[in-house]
Amino acid sequence: MIVCASMGFSQGDINRLFYFVDYNGNRCGDGALADYKYTHFTHWANQATNICVQSCPGANEKFTLEDNFIGTGNTSANIGYTRSSESELNCALTYLGCVNTVSSPSQLRSDGLNSCCTYADTPAPDGLYVCVPSAMQSGASSYAKEYVDSFSTMMASATGDLIVGWYIIVCSAVIALIMSFVWTYILKYSAACFVWSIVGLSNLILWVACGACYYMYSKYSTAYDDNGLSSDEQMMYLMLVSLCIVGLVAFIITCMTICMCKQIRIAVGVIEAACEAVQSMPMIVFFPLASYTLMLVFMVYWVFVALFMASAGDYVRDSTTGVYTMEWEESMQNAILYHFFGLLWNMAFIRHMTILILAGAFGVWYWTSLPDKQAGNFSTLHPRPIMASVWRSIVYHTGSVAFGSFIIAVIQAIQYALEYLKQKQDSEYMKYIIACIQCMVKCFEELMEYISKLAYIVIACKGNMFCTAAWQSFGFMLKHLGQHMIVGYITVFLMALGKMFVTASTLIICYFMAGSNSDISSPYILLIVCVLIAYVVACLFLGVVDVGIDTILVCFCWEQDANGAMENAEGEKMVYGTEGLIKFIDGAKKLADELKANGGAPASSAPAGTTEVQPAVVATDGA
Repeated sequence: MIVCASMGFSQGDINRLFYFVDYNGNRCGDGALADYKYTHFTHWANQATNICVQSCPGANEKFTLEDNFIGTGNTSANIGYTRSSESELNCALTYLGCVNTVSSPSQLRSDGLNSCCTYADTPAPDGLYVCVPSAMQSGASSYAKEYVDSFSTMMASATGDLIVGWYIIVCSAVIALIMSFVWTYILKYSAACFVWSIVGLSNLILWVACGACYYMYSKYSTAYDDNGLSSDEQMMYLMLVSLCIVGLVAFIITCMTICMCKQIRIAVGVIEAACEAVQSMPMIVFFPLASYTLMLVFMVYWVFVALFMASAGDYVRDSTTGVYTMEWEESMQNAILYHFFGLLWNMAFIRHMTILILAGAFGVWYWTSLPDKQAGNFSTLHPRPIMASVWRSIVYHTGSVAFGSFIIAVIQAIQYALEYLKQKQDSEYMKYIIACIQCMVKCFEELMEYISKLAYIVIACKGNMFCTAAWQSFGFMLKHLGQHMIVGYITVFLMALGKMFVTASTLIICYFMAGSNSDISSPYILLIVCVLIAYVVACLFLGVVDVGIDTILVCFCWEQDANGAMENAEGEKMVYGTEGLIKFIDGAKKLADELKANGGAPASSAPAGTTEVQPAVVATDGA
């Protein structure tokens, strides 16, 4: 990408993007036309008659298009027209030629209609290099004046309210952060209530929908028997199909609820543990801010380079249509494609590195022994878990993240290529086929994103390379598919509820704060800004919780597979899951009772200086 940037900087010039191209393909403001920056259309509403001028014309100036143009290279001083001042009477004689909007410049010349006058000044609006008749500008201004005035008044009032209530905007971010922590405490102590409510409501809604489909089927069936209308028959069969689909889904969900009660209870324990982990590492919720700031900086750089690369092309005339289009050399085309792929790759890299770092911090928390967590020794044993995870991730796993994000970038590039092909198709049938392929590619992308997320958890906790971690995570996901489905399904609803809770509570508090200030004329714009800030804070905060839930789920399943055969750095058996989780592991529960009876366990949870945060798994007899 550095090579691509150097090509853009050496061959491009952003200033070219501000200038038009005349009807001969000459770039205004460039080469021999460096002093001809402004574009003037000699024939009104005819986009094929634009010329480059040194200054926008005044009233009664005549322009005659001629066969003396420079060409693509801008290498001579010929400008393709002659310019002169005329009387108002002489200009009036050219009126019929000026209203011609369909002929090309060559056709205008052959028809003797290549001369056209300006009846009024045509100044260029501020910041633009195109000449616009003053009558058009004044007409547009008068037409929109009442709207502009009312909008300006509204914006002035809103700006004044934002300035007066600046402290409310600042407080909204703080309030949203506090309410996000409150939500973790609510989840920690009420997770079972939320989870079983979600499961129960899901079953209830599906069976109610099933009943509604049956009612509508009966209604249209009766109507068809009475009237014999084809529309009633179609609706009857549609409702019958809907009844079969919804009924089948409701039956499956109900059976899963009955058969997977244990997995649902485990999901409750995982969510409670994730909330406890966030409370033990409160600074972890601020880490995504650094990632998004880095994304923003990279995006600004990418756009800046892209502008230089876009300005490095030349306009080439199509011999058939006469239209000039921008074309780039093959090397620059390849550089532009690679620059775009670099955007996809780097954005995925930053996003995946964030997941890896967060997973490393949550992994450290989980693999701290249960007695130490209960005694509140986590902060003492791991004073800087986030920075330690950053160091491990950058030093040991940058290549893994680069490879994983490369796979995602390739899939996304394929999506954009398919979209380009679809836009080029004239056949609706081919567009439909490509759309189906896009749907399958998108599903594959989502699957790879989830597998990559699990792979980064394995990498953060075990120190594996990406390929082995991805393969292990894929097998791990298949082995514990039911548990992953339950936790994923519940997490979606809990994250949505959390965002609504944080946003609504912040809105209510900010509403009362704004109402107590008599200097605020209308609080609505202020409250909209507060709601947006609260929603962004909630998304960042709960995104961290979401990664914590996935990490703790994976770590718990490892410990569950080992059935209490985990060892600490000193080679002693140890329990790591929370009390809400180890009760589902017979061996770990028994070991926890023994440790409690013996007064605890060694303080260390992982060898010092290693990249791994997961203790060793010792195979037991018969395992």
